[in-house]
Amino acid sequence: MKINLYNLNYINSSVNTEITDIENENDQLISKLNLLESEIVNEYLKKQVGKIGIKTLGNEMRYNIILKSIFSNVFDGMVIIKTTENRRAFIKNFLENYVQFYNETIYFFVLENDFGCDSNLVDNSFIRVKEIVDELSVFFEYFNPIMDFPKIKIIEMKGFEDYFIETIDGFSRLQKYH
Repeated sequence: MKINLYNLNYINSSVNTEITDIENENDQLISKLNLLESEIVNEYLKKQVGKIGIKTLGNEMRYNIILKSIFSNVFDGMVIIKTTENRRAFIKNFLENYVQFYNETIYFFVLENDFGCDSNLVDNSFIRVKEIVDELSVFFEYFNPIMDFPKIKIIEMKGFEDYFIETIDGFSRLQKYH
C-alpha cells in the first residue's frame, strides 16, 4: 500500500502534523496494512467483474469481516480507525476513539484526495488530512484536553502497490501494473 504517515502533535492549544517514514513503524502495523490492501483489492476486483467499473465500494468495505477485524481492534498497543466519513462526523469519531483508546497509539486511516476521488472506494465527502488538522485546531482552540494527548497518527492511503485506477465515464476500474 502506498501511504503517507503523519504524526499528529498537540502543543499548547495547537495541532500540527509532521510526515514520517513508514519504515520506522512496527512490523505488526505494516502487516495489517498489507492485509488491508489485499482485502480492498479483493473486494474491488470482485465488484468490477463483468462491469465497466465501479461507482463506490463503501458497502463492501463496511461489511467485510476481515476489514472489520482490522479496524477498531487493538493489536500490539495500537489501533487503526477507519476515518472515511465526512468532515462533520470527524470530531465525534475523534472524541469517541480518544476516550476509548486513550492508552493505545491511534492511527486514523484516511484516503489521499486524488486517490480517494479516483478510486471510488467511498463517496467523495470523505475527510482529508488537511481537514482533520483544521477541525482539531478549531476544536482545541476552545477546548483544552484534561488528559495527556495520546499518540495519534494518520495513515493516508495514496494508492495500491501493484494496481492502478483507471477512470472511464465516471466509473473506476482497478488494473494490474504489467
